[in-house]
Amino acid sequence: MFTSNFEPIYCIEGEKLNLKCTVYSEDIYVEWFRNNEERFKANKKIITNENISIGRDGRQHFMTVQCAKVTDSGQYNVVAANVEKQFSVIVKVMFKRPLENKTIMEGVDVSFECEVEKADHVAWFKDGDRVYPSSRLKIETLDNTVHKLTILQSKFEDEGKYSMRISDISSCAELDVKEMPDAVKQMSEYDRNIFLEAAKSGTAVRYYIRVMIVGQSGVGKTSLLRRLMNKDIKDVQSTDGINIEVKTCRINLKTEEWIFSSDFSKTPNHNEQYADCGFWDFAGQEDFYATHQTFLSTNAIYLLVVDISQDFTKKSYQDMIENEYDRIGEYVDFWLDNIHCYTLNDRNEDSINTAEFLNPPVLIIGTGIDKILEEKDRGKKIDSFHAILRNHPKRKHNRHSYFLSNHEPFEYKTEFENIRTQILKLAAEIPKWGDNLPTRWIILEKEIDSQIDKGNLIISYEEAMKLAEDCSFPIKVIDSELKSFLTYET
Repeated sequence: MFTSNFEPIYCIEGEKLNLKCTVYSEDIYVEWFRNNEERFKANKKIITNENISIGRDGRQHFMTVQCAKVTDSGQYNVVAANVEKQFSVIVKVMFKRPLENKTIMEGVDVSFECEVEKADHVAWFKDGDRVYPSSRLKIETLDNTVHKLTILQSKFEDEGKYSMRISDISSCAELDVKEMPDAVKQMSEYDRNIFLEAAKSGTAVRYYIRVMIVGQSGVGKTSLLRRLMNKDIKDVQSTDGINIEVKTCRINLKTEEWIFSSDFSKTPNHNEQYADCGFWDFAGQEDFYATHQTFLSTNAIYLLVVDISQDFTKKSYQDMIENEYDRIGEYVDFWLDNIHCYTLNDRNEDSINTAEFLNPPVLIIGTGIDKILEEKDRGKKIDSFHAILRNHPKRKHNRHSYFLSNHEPFEYKTEFENIRTQILKLAAEIPKWGDNLPTRWIILEKEIDSQIDKGNLIISYEEAMKLAEDCSFPIKVIDSELKSFLTYET
């Protein structure tokens, strides 16, 4: 019946797949089957069905797949009268090693590389538009079948979907460019270059929450900090300048549990699971206000503390400029105006007017509720406060207001817990939540934290060098990179 042999057929996806057979008479018609399910038949003329065409030329019959796919692989049968022949078809993938997604730090070179089954002409695309070699874009072919695209000194605008195309077959990958941490941007060019070199070996996210506690002198800012840290307030003294609490609190990102330094040794130290929390407790005396501006940041959460028992009315804006603040409303104005400046640096006026909320986020904490003895008087004070805030031009910074007493922690336990919950929630909403650091820097941080947990509060530089070596700092640059790491940490 058949006069041709049936051998396995191989092709590469995207190519034309030709199946042929020859019978001994032109009066014989054949049917084609794929995996004993799909049936293809021709009657004296070519029949085209989407990507598949079937036909004959005299005694020769053929079935053609115009653009083969890997799914076209399988067992094929050709039947003529009562005779059936079987053969296998194997469609190889075009890309033996496809493109892979990349996440890198801004300023670092990045390459996309893939290997194809056979040498062919290729084209590269970004977000659907073809790209060509340039001063920052290199396109190479290695050993005929390995193709490489390299972006030099990556920028944020390089983010997107990259693809390499051969005929109608593509391999795609995403590029995610992470921002250099603000602290690194403020370092010298020498230290920034060391940071970028270290980032080439891999980066990970280190989560850190910066909480700024601001407000008038004597309203209980330090006592509030103590209560949030589950500490006593008996020995609290007025803050001189700025009191910075770091490495004393850690938050489990999954359970939202706050873990304090006394319990660090009881918990695993995985940076991907925990966020470190640092508090900046600012002195309330006006003499320090000019200094405070150096430390304020867009990427922070602000606790604006006021004494709810005091006078909440406010003078005119002109009076605020010329005279000392003597009403709490004036301090609310002053601090919201200061915080709002960091929004203006990042957003235009139209977006500020239309946004539901503004960053940086603010939680207003009304302390001294215990000083107001009558419940109805407490209600009036709180209502008056809300009335002032309701019409405040910078009110969009405020996410929530809490009223409590630092002297009655059990009575207001829920309020303190809610503040902690809000701090973590708001941190995750800040645009620059999480710093991308070289992985080995994060590992070294963990090792140093482990030394602190053991009570080793001071280590020599030689000991730090040994820790850095254990954390895979390259021997050739271990001294310079360790110094840059320490610059970042301070």
